[in-house]
Amino acid sequence: MQQQTTIRIWQTAVDPKAVAVLKKIGAELERTHPGVRIEIESVAWGTLSSKLSAAIGAGDPPDIAHLEPFMFSSMQSENLLEPLDDVISSLNPDDIYPAVKDLQLFDGRRYGIAHAFGITYFGYRKDIADKKGLKVPQTWAEYERFIKSMGSEVGNNGNVLLPGADPFFVDQLAVELLASNGGHLFDANNRPLFTERPFIEMLRFYRTLAQAAPQDWLNTKYLEQFQRFATGKGLNVPVMYSRAAKEIDAEGTPGTNDPNHFGVMPQPVGPSGTKSYATLDGEPWVIFRFSKNIDLAKEFLKLFYRRDYYLRFCHAVPMQLTPILRSLAESPDYLNDPFIKK
Repeated sequence: MQQQTTIRIWQTAVDPKAVAVLKKIGAELERTHPGVRIEIESVAWGTLSSKLSAAIGAGDPPDIAHLEPFMFSSMQSENLLEPLDDVISSLNPDDIYPAVKDLQLFDGRRYGIAHAFGITYFGYRKDIADKKGLKVPQTWAEYERFIKSMGSEVGNNGNVLLPGADPFFVDQLAVELLASNGGHLFDANNRPLFTERPFIEMLRFYRTLAQAAPQDWLNTKYLEQFQRFATGKGLNVPVMYSRAAKEIDAEGTPGTNDPNHFGVMPQPVGPSGTKSYATLDGEPWVIFRFSKNIDLAKEFLKLFYRRDYYLRFCHAVPMQLTPILRSLAESPDYLNDPFIKK
């Protein structure tokens, strides 16, 4: 009797269509490798770090996992990850967008590769701004005037929506603002820079945003802010990923859930900054050195990026899952998706 080999995969996609594609890929690998079983588990990003830490501590991590980028460096430095250069070479490295190709490059080896990617913007009600003749702000001072001029159709508060109930995004916005204000969290010797001008200015600007937010903004979760935005309960969203487009499409009033009513702008620049910075969202696939099935794990990843499967995966949640391969992301096969065209 043939002994069964199980490949355990933890990943952060929770959309049923995306998960279905991953299971299809697993079934194909099982078909071509008799005796292999693919076990796929969806893990919410909010619990991924603690769950992986516990599994690693117990000596029982999965074979393959998505990692949040903030988790990657510590795991790589602890020699927990297998290099993936051969997997990446099979994808044609020159076809991978430069913004993500080298995110997991250390000492000449690549230890991870993004499963998809995206960036943040500031979202706003474009129709209201256009009606009032407002220009897209370039600086924090202009943005303050912008949100005041936009007004609020839901009372004195509610003009700005913030995901205060998700500390991850509170931190993310703070660091984005700090970078766009020419600041850093630490100096070259790891000394905190929390009393320097760029940091203090960031806190003051964050306070300005919070004062324009609903009074319950500390109880508002990440996805909830998009639902409020879509239904007119807020006019500006400083933490805006492409995922919001799906919420606007689903929750917005028909006839208004379109790019004529909702727009995005680059992050404005602070008084001590010279350049706008956004967050690059690129959760990488990694393979753990603990795995007894590294070659099979690599075969799964190669199959994941095969054009037909990868196209279906990225179309499962259009815009949120932007392909890392230029040839696919800029092809009619991808761009002709009705939602992406909209």
